[in-house]
Amino acid sequence: MIGKGPLLQQVKSYSDNYSNVSVFDYISNERLFTDFYSRAKVLIHPAIKDPIGFTVIEALSTSTPVLASSYCGASVFYPNSYSISMSI
Repeated sequence: MIGKGPLLQQVKSYSDNYSNVSVFDYISNERLFTDFYSRAKVLIHPAIKDPIGFTVIEALSTSTPVLASSYCGASVFYPNSYSISMSI
């Protein structure tokens, strides 16, 4: 998991219970593309309010599948066939 926000400490605490989960609050752009996006199976973007969604665009640029809310501004970049209707 990469990023920081109001739940960072809680997420770090939960991740201690799993050997296959690491939490990073910051990654350089070079490492982000070479070490993370290129090796990811999916990017989960949990924001329900994000006007741009640069992480979504960056992940899609490396052919990494993205799971994100339709409320995220970057969702306009998804092909229509990607859309799934769900209630929050």
